[in-house]
Amino acid sequence: VTGGAGFIGSALVDRLVAQGSNVLIIDDLSGGSETNLEEAYCSGPGTVHLTVADIGEVGTTEAVAA
Repeated sequence: VTGGAGFIGSALVDRLVAQGSNVLIIDDLSGGSETNLEEAYCSGPGTVHLTVADIGEVGTTEAVAA
């Protein structure tokens, strides 16, 4: 989920984790905060992995996918 640490993104992440999904978040934290993810870290059977990076920078998706 890009922007998963923002207000809307973190709400989506909460639901996905509660449903058992393992969620990868890429967020540069310019408009969000890791504190928005506190509920997701313990809300269900799924997992959360946060990568702090700018999705607009060349090579970010390749580095995360590796």
